[in-house]
Amino acid sequence: MKMKMKTSKAGFSLVEVIVAVSVLVITSTMMLTGYTQYRRNATLKQTDEAIAMTIRQAQAYGLSTRTLYGIGVSGYGVHFIKSSANYYLFADNDGSAGNKKYDDGIDEIVNTYSISTGDSIIDLCGDGDCINNSLTTADIVFTRPNPIVKLTGDGILVPDFASIHVIVQSLDGQTKTIKIYKFLL
Repeated sequence: MKMKMKTSKAGFSLVEVIVAVSVLVITSTMMLTGYTQYRRNATLKQTDEAIAMTIRQAQAYGLSTRTLYGIGVSGYGVHFIKSSANYYLFADNDGSAGNKKYDDGIDEIVNTYSISTGDSIIDLCGDGDCINNSLTTADIVFTRPNPIVKLTGDGILVPDFASIHVIVQSLDGQTKTIKIYKFLL
């Protein structure tokens, strides 16, 4: 007696499985590469937004009647240090007019902000010119009742600068420039 083997036409051939797996691998690789780039951009944007919010907070404090320990303050500002992962919200405590810059030991640090994403402030520039106007420190100070920001670079009030640029760099070398203008737009 001869036995007949029943063959089934259902299922996938080896070639079909290999093609399907190859398409899946290629698609996954493209998605992971795009996600990594997206994540890097997102952390740099997060740092940018945190710095911008701190500057807005200093503006709100400076233009309001906010006091520090019950004592009136002439203004509030943000202090940046080149090659640092920290920046500071401070109260300008130098008398009734203030000196529109951060003085260590005299002015009160309201809050210290650390850039937790691994990014850092790599450069500070006056008017965006990092060759001729590179700064070690930069201060942005708001005093009442005047909404015009006071820009200080390396401890000197710089009336000629229309802006100060804070350049932030991510771990992989991408940079983002935060521009602070003397006149708020």
